Amino acid sequence: MGYLLIVGPKLKDRDFEIREKYREKIREKLSHLGIVLQEYVWIWDRKNWLKLVVGKYEKAEDSVYLQRFLQKNGFKTEFLENPDWEK
Repeated sequence: MGYLLIVGPKLKDRDFEIREKYREKIREKLSHLGIVLQEYVWIWDRKNWLKLVVGKYEKAEDSVYLQRFLQKNGFKTEFLENPDWEK
């Protein structure tokens, strides 16, 4: 089990307004592509990268089409397999 993530910028020591501005940019870009998520789940990893969960999949191969589409449209993506929060 894993999650497809959009990886945004590193936001260490940024205040809430700046973080929200980056989140809004990602939401707007997705909306422009016709993607509106039912819920926006944002993740802050240990290295302070802004990440958004865009899908949950049984295996990484199942996310390939969406991952390629997002990458083709300028997003950096990552597949997070068996995350700590599921243990």
